[in-house]
Amino acid sequence: MFWNNPTVLEDFSSRGPSQDGRVKPDLVAPDGVSTATYGASNGVAYPSGTGFFGTSASAPHAAGAAALVKERHPSYTPAQIQAYLEERAIDLGAAGKDNLYGSGRLSLGALPPPPPALSSPANGATVSGTSITFQWNASAGATKYWLEIYGGGGYFYDANVGNVTSKEVTGFPNDGTIYYWRVFAGNDAGWNPSSRRSFTNVGLPPPPALSSPANGTTVSGTSITFQWNASTGATRYWLEIYGGGRYFYDANVGNVTSKQVNGFPSDGTTYRWRVLPGNAAGWNSNCPRWSFTNVRPLPPPVLSSPANGATVPGTSITFQWNASAGATKYWLEIYGGGGYFYDANVGDVTSKEVTGFPNDGTTYRWRVLPGNAAGWNINSPRWSFTNGPP
Repeated sequence: MFWNNPTVLEDFSSRGPSQDGRVKPDLVAPDGVSTATYGASNGVAYPSGTGFFGTSASAPHAAGAAALVKERHPSYTPAQIQAYLEERAIDLGAAGKDNLYGSGRLSLGALPPPPPALSSPANGATVSGTSITFQWNASAGATKYWLEIYGGGGYFYDANVGNVTSKEVTGFPNDGTIYYWRVFAGNDAGWNPSSRRSFTNVGLPPPPALSSPANGTTVSGTSITFQWNASTGATRYWLEIYGGGRYFYDANVGNVTSKQVNGFPSDGTTYRWRVLPGNAAGWNSNCPRWSFTNVRPLPPPVLSSPANGATVPGTSITFQWNASAGATKYWLEIYGGGGYFYDANVGDVTSKEVTGFPNDGTTYRWRVLPGNAAGWNINSPRWSFTNGPP
């Protein structure tokens, strides 16, 4: 069959049937083609035309097509290769296989589309959650895609997803299983698979239990230590502190359960803070927030009596001090004789009588710590006195 008139048989083309009655030929292939030996075809039929004519020209086309089929389908037998070529031949003459054209003119038909490029999840990624979206790039000529996911000893998902480039798949167990996935691009000519990628499906660690500063508390000072409990499966933590219209601190602090943060203004600003646990799968952002108010430390109260360095007789002594701005309670600390003689919260007062002194010449050191909801100011000066006869 001349390539430039591909519906008419050459006069010298063999006709069937075979001597034993079989329908022949199986198919027809082009001749009159350009070759290095016979030169270029001028597009004119035999005998006036130039090029390579006859069965010697047609047979290599059929053989080359068979070789391409074998390359794409290495397991095919000769009978399967023949069936593949005859099924795709373009029927000519009488409908069906006949003794002039066989099954028709040689044609491999449309090729399956090229493999799609996979996008997400990335190869080797760790992915959390029970629902995962798979994404890939469009493949030229594809009209459908097949998503295959294998893991846990079987196919987790294996279906035609239509002409789309993403598919959400649900029901993943979040249990550390490794999955392998690929996408086939398809059209009427068949399917063409991509290479496989893998990912591990793990869960995000649960929110850590916050510890300090307590929720709703008042905290004094420019340096505050934040504390929380460890979260199962976490390998890192993110500390987020928001206040004053901005993020005061927002950083990965590593695999620790406490972090000291400096630079607080002690100006009454209320802050909200939380800790996000993380692992290879990412960060769990569904974590509760606590708040605290950062206030200025209380000034130490001015001590009044007993005077510093005084000698005080008697077994009962009254201690006095001036009020400290902002204080709502006071702590009286008295040390002497090798231990704490008195050490207690005395409430919102500016004097306290303490009894039981031995009146034996012991020297004592004492101080008063002011306190409020933010805590106690331990940076208070000490005075001394001696308890004994004048």
